[in-house]
Amino acid sequence: CNTWLVKAATLPIMFYPPPAGVGYTGLLPVTPYETFIANNLSVPGGSRELVFASVLRINEQRFFASDNDYLANAIVYFPTLSDSTGIPVDAVLSRRTLPANYGSIPTSSFSTSVSFGERCNYESFKDIDTLVRNDIEQLIRSALFFQVFPLRYRVDTLLATEPIMLCQEWLKGSILREEQQVTQVNSTACVWDELDNPVEYLNDPCCNTALQATQCCVPFDFAQIQNVYLEPDDEALLVCNNLDCTKSFVTDYGNSNNIRDGSSQCSAQIEGVASLVLSDNFAVALSLGLNDTTTLCRNQLGFGDNFQGVPCRSDEDCVAFTGVCNMQSRVCRIPQNSLALYLQCFLDESNELIVGVVNELLPLPPEIEFIDQFDPIYRASVTAVASVTDCINPHNVLDLGKASRYLWGAGAEECKAAILGYSYPEDLDLVERDCPPQPCLGNTCLMSSAQCYKQCNPTFEAVPSSAADCPADLHCNIMNIGSCSGFHCAYCRYDTDECFAHPTAGTEGECAAARACELPDGSIAFDSNCDASPTCDVNCPGQSCASYLDLAGVCSTPAANSNECDEVETTTGEVSYYAENSLCVLPLVRSSSKCVEVSMVTGVSTTWFSCGDIDLASCDGSTASQRYLQCFVDEYERCSVAECTSSGECTDRRWARHRTSAGITPLLVEYGACFSSGYFDNTVGETLCHAENMARPGIGCLELDVTSNGACVREEVNEFGEYWLRTWLTPATNSAQCLADVPGRRGCQGVGELFLSWKNRTFCECTIGSQVADAWKWRDGRLVGPQARPLQWMEAQQVLTYNYTSSISVDRLEGLAEASWDFAFTVAAISDVLCETNTILTSLEAITCSCATDGTKDATCFDIQSNFNEQNDPDDISALAARFGACPNLETIVPTPSSILTVSRTSLRTTCSFLNASVVESSWFENSVSTATVSFQFQEKRAPAAVRNEKGASVGVLIGDGTYISFRQAFAFVEFEACLRIQDTEQADRLREGYPVVDVGYTTLDYDFVRPLGIGDTVYEKLIGEALFHCFPMNSTTTPVRNGTIDPVENPNANYAIVFPILTIPGALTAEDQYLDDSTEALVYTLGALFIVDMLLLLVFLFNMGREMYLRKGNVPAVAYLAFLLLMVCVFRIIFMFVYPSGRLDDKPAAEFALFEVSTFLLFTTVIICIKFWNELANRKAFFTRSSWYTFFLYLGILLLVWIAFAVVIIIYSEVILDEDTSTACLGRVPASTDEQDEDTRTLAIVYQSLIIFFTFILACIFAFTSYRLFNLSKNISRAKMFIFRLGSIIVTAFFVRCILFIIILAADFTSAVYLFLTIFFTEVCMIFFCQLLFNWKYIVTIFTGKAPSTTTTQSRASRTNTGVGGDSALHSVMDN
Repeated sequence: CNTWLVKAATLPIMFYPPPAGVGYTGLLPVTPYETFIANNLSVPGGSRELVFASVLRINEQRFFASDNDYLANAIVYFPTLSDSTGIPVDAVLSRRTLPANYGSIPTSSFSTSVSFGERCNYESFKDIDTLVRNDIEQLIRSALFFQVFPLRYRVDTLLATEPIMLCQEWLKGSILREEQQVTQVNSTACVWDELDNPVEYLNDPCCNTALQATQCCVPFDFAQIQNVYLEPDDEALLVCNNLDCTKSFVTDYGNSNNIRDGSSQCSAQIEGVASLVLSDNFAVALSLGLNDTTTLCRNQLGFGDNFQGVPCRSDEDCVAFTGVCNMQSRVCRIPQNSLALYLQCFLDESNELIVGVVNELLPLPPEIEFIDQFDPIYRASVTAVASVTDCINPHNVLDLGKASRYLWGAGAEECKAAILGYSYPEDLDLVERDCPPQPCLGNTCLMSSAQCYKQCNPTFEAVPSSAADCPADLHCNIMNIGSCSGFHCAYCRYDTDECFAHPTAGTEGECAAARACELPDGSIAFDSNCDASPTCDVNCPGQSCASYLDLAGVCSTPAANSNECDEVETTTGEVSYYAENSLCVLPLVRSSSKCVEVSMVTGVSTTWFSCGDIDLASCDGSTASQRYLQCFVDEYERCSVAECTSSGECTDRRWARHRTSAGITPLLVEYGACFSSGYFDNTVGETLCHAENMARPGIGCLELDVTSNGACVREEVNEFGEYWLRTWLTPATNSAQCLADVPGRRGCQGVGELFLSWKNRTFCECTIGSQVADAWKWRDGRLVGPQARPLQWMEAQQVLTYNYTSSISVDRLEGLAEASWDFAFTVAAISDVLCETNTILTSLEAITCSCATDGTKDATCFDIQSNFNEQNDPDDISALAARFGACPNLETIVPTPSSILTVSRTSLRTTCSFLNASVVESSWFENSVSTATVSFQFQEKRAPAAVRNEKGASVGVLIGDGTYISFRQAFAFVEFEACLRIQDTEQADRLREGYPVVDVGYTTLDYDFVRPLGIGDTVYEKLIGEALFHCFPMNSTTTPVRNGTIDPVENPNANYAIVFPILTIPGALTAEDQYLDDSTEALVYTLGALFIVDMLLLLVFLFNMGREMYLRKGNVPAVAYLAFLLLMVCVFRIIFMFVYPSGRLDDKPAAEFALFEVSTFLLFTTVIICIKFWNELANRKAFFTRSSWYTFFLYLGILLLVWIAFAVVIIIYSEVILDEDTSTACLGRVPASTDEQDEDTRTLAIVYQSLIIFFTFILACIFAFTSYRLFNLSKNISRAKMFIFRLGSIIVTAFFVRCILFIIILAADFTSAVYLFLTIFFTEVCMIFFCQLLFNWKYIVTIFTGKAPSTTTTQSRASRTNTGVGGDSALHSVMDN
């Protein structure tokens, strides 16, 4: 407070509590918030005057109160008032206490070059952050105006404290920015520099507020250069823990600031209500809303705008009501049960917003979820709320003398006295006479704001009634009889309990024949006096004595001094004051008939005097009564009967005149006056008239000092920079002139304003709810005579004027209507805070925790706990960004960082509904999967897409964050527009090459993946400012709404939809889940089929071999072992080839590796066994000598070593590499990194494949050598020898080819389905096929020739020498034919 700079202060600004060391003796102290609420919000509707400066969110200067429009009709919260600890002080400052030219409240600014560790402190930040989060948690659970705005004020204030600001300033310096041209939509900003473009600045009402007396700052679109946040600065963030996670939050922070500062800001817009967050006056929308219900019902029942009745001149004017005009009060009679009718009208005309608030605020039976305005429960609830005990006049609802009421202008007597030039408190009675407080049954009346009020901050003051203050004095119901007894023929004046007896009718029969009437002056007449000729009610040119104050006359009584005059007030009960020369005036008695009645009832001798009662020669101000009325010789007189109906008058006549005399004895007047626009006072946000030399007519101001057309110059700017326009008007003589569209005769009627401003149609229509209106009315002449009234035979009795009884409270009904608009406004304000603050705070907290020197700098910094609910569930990844209500016939536009939702006037059925909107980060669905494998692959592994259809097929990509919408009553919605923001339009354009179809995706609360809706034909693009949106109609057909836990506080079974902007492939809904592309899948299945053929042929061989062995009772030959091992190779290959395309092995890389590579090791086993047999045959001394035991165990050890190596590779891969930690510190924001796992897998693959190639080559060489040795055992070519040659050639060739092909793919490091197909086809399928041909050759020959092949052989030398057995018999033992 000590450093709050205020320029040119003409009034001291007081603080609560007073800042230490500051001395002041001034006016209007700030009051504590609690005291203010207690004094001003103790009655329904008492919050109408509250508007808070903290709703201003303009670019980065967020916390100030320099936008003057917010000060109009407002109590202003100054958000930088805080105590020594920086905590907000709950204090309010009354409007109009600011000086004429006050400075904005400065906010702290910090250099972005300050190092983070020096200034930003995490512990200090966390303390304030905890307070803000608590306030936001309360905020989203609040529904009433006076609950929401103190919390919003606290949030804004806390965010302006040093711990928050320091960290924000550092962070802004950690984001790379660039200047970009951004379009501001519907802006009212000043685009001219006062020094560089002075002419444009002065001529633009958006810059020069002085012009706003006659012009309006029309909202417009314009392009401006704005600092746009691009991307995090890696160097600046090196001090942070986990750079990737920190950058994710920094990016969000930058995006949120771009949205807040850009053209599509966070501020919600509810038709007529929530646009107020950026408008000039909450009363504007409030009046618009009240026009739908309370104001409409007032006018329907004849209450009038201000409960003063509907003016009338005769019964003819009151046909719409009761058809009776009270000629004394000149207002239409209203029914005695008008309050009950008012309640009925209110119930019938209640708009959906009022009904929705009643459903929110009133206790309803638990079994009823929602009621409409015609539901008996609703009507009974409202009736109960509106019923109060009050002191009422049962004959006249408009008698506000004793009822619970509001007084407008009470409490400003000292100010009014200064304006009027009276002394206070000595001249208090004169103040009350010339500027009395105005009563109203509610606090929404549009009061006639006389000039004496305009700078006195007039407000409504509640005046409750009580039984003690309700008069219990009895009086006779018939006024003009001596004894209050017996029956009399009397006429009872409408709207009062005053009856007047007929002077001669003494029987009921005579009463029936008698007549009564009200004369045009309001007096009661009987019989022949009711035949008086009518008179004209307008004036025509001609001279007469008239009152310059336009008073009909004055009722007075003699009094020697002011004390005697005070006694008159005590006796009569009428306000009186001592004028001069023994004259005691009763100023509120405004008709001759009423003056007579006062004398008749009280016995005080009264006299009625009117200027028209004297001749022109005596009209000179020579008497006290003339001086009181300011009688003067007028240029107009009452029209004659003959000229009446062809004449008329304009209501400008009483204003378009000026005095030419210095005094009032005599008073000289001429017609013609200087009208002006008045000047626009930016401290109060409205057009004012100078109190000392201007009056307030129906439009603009009347300049009292300017008395000639020549002096009424068109334009003036005074020494204070106040600007206004002028025009000279003379009284209109016809309707066309009276209603002409010229300055001074036609202006702009603002909502909640009685007086017109000088704005033309263009400038008028740019203000919410304003409309062009005529300043004056033309009245055609009418002959008005006595108005017939009924007589009745009635008993005289003592009656009470007032009864303290149950009644309908207009104030409470208005309070419900007002609460509905309060509610809509506060909901919009809540959404604004959530959209701006919630998302930014979440990012700022994580960044500060990660980067500040005293931060924890661990994974806990990135817990996503941004949706403020009681559970504070870390799995809840959505950040609440908007909370709003929507009702039928009311357009609602609510933006979030990820979307803009528009509920149109026809979007809902007959019920209001309430929605929450949260942001779901698209990064949550970014999958990070290791694509490196140990085995060679048919095609590259692909990370599963975020967008999948019902069949599990990956069909699309996300192009923006999601919006999580929860509905209170989803059934209420017919359809509304949802526009989803596209994050990066350039990237989206690139993605369209592979995903050309625009669509909308949805997900469920498990957030597994996003599914397409298939509504691309209903999606359309919309450019809002610089942001691109994909919009679509959201309804039950296009978007599935599901049940789930949305808000555990308010509704545990709410309905919700989570939608994303997506791009998909054509036919996304029906696409099959295809792990491999078509060509690869065909190649894999072909290999599987070929292995089946090999397997079947091997089974045929084994079956025939088994049958022969059974018949011969022989041993199992070696070739059977080989055939069985090759059969196992086929089996495992078949399993792999038919399982792999289904994708079932995709998330089981170890199983995929084992299944694919087991065939390789079976082939190794086959070759090793062959080598064993071949080696044994080649080394035998005799063919039938058994091999030694150590040879058997040697080969067994080799086999075990091979399979152990295979097991070791599997264990390393599955238990070491695949078990590496790939989690992320910020789940859902930064995908888990698999870089280390991929690198380790590639290393293992290289080592493994190199060993496989080497081992294959060694086995091939050994097998070739042993086969060659065995082949040389016999010099003759035999079938057995050919078998050895062919089998060895097949296996050796396959293994050598396998080595070559594997070396190529390993060295080139590529993936090709065709290459791998050919490799397996030639080295396995063909090898096995040719091997089984050798095995099945005997059976093939038998089938085609009918006989077995010859077994004749030529003996080898060794055979002949050593055994005498045929030389090839050892080789045949391999085949065992």
